[in-house]
Amino acid sequence: MIEFENMNQEPQKTESYFSEDLRAAITSGDTSEIKAAVELQEANPVTEAISNRLIVRNFLLKQKQGISLLDEEVSSDASNPHAIIADVQSYIGVLDNDFVDSFVTEEHSDAGKLSGDAHFRLVLSESTKSSVALARQLGALNVALLTPPDMIFEWMQNVRDSIVESAWDSVQDIREDGASARALETMHQSIAKLVASLDEYIAGSLPR
Repeated sequence: MIEFENMNQEPQKTESYFSEDLRAAITSGDTSEIKAAVELQEANPVTEAISNRLIVRNFLLKQKQGISLLDEEVSSDASNPHAIIADVQSYIGVLDNDFVDSFVTEEHSDAGKLSGDAHFRLVLSESTKSSVALARQLGALNVALLTPPDMIFEWMQNVRDSIVESAWDSVQDIREDGASARALETMHQSIAKLVASLDEYIAGSLPR
């Protein structure tokens, strides 16, 4: 069993939990060798934890893209406060769908999609130059900074809640004052702060 926290030792890289063949393939940078080696890699708590971090990163990247699109829609609907409020409502709906798609299954109330390391295997099976760089990054993560599935779910639930709160806060002036220049500027600033927060989450999704 891997202890993800309070490990009183030197930082341990995740590659220590990769097979010798997978480590050699990643070092060589040969995508076909990496794909073959990952198929033979035995699943373990570390490969599962990496897989979950990749799911987290994808979810966060989707939200950054969605928030950026919302900012563009606000600009397009600048003269229509009702349309702006509808834009926010629409984004929150997409956010919730993304959350369920990423982390919840019909069989489980939460964390159902955080079992196993399928996403880890999928990413390492891609035959691109960027996949080699990502494979090397994944092998250099700090094991002590990884987290088990239940903590991942709680973290992402809190992130989801904070995004919703920030999105509704950003539209508060629009609700009260209509689409005034001041209200629109305040909303754009709020969205920019939310994007900055997502950038921080994305940077921390693969811990070194």
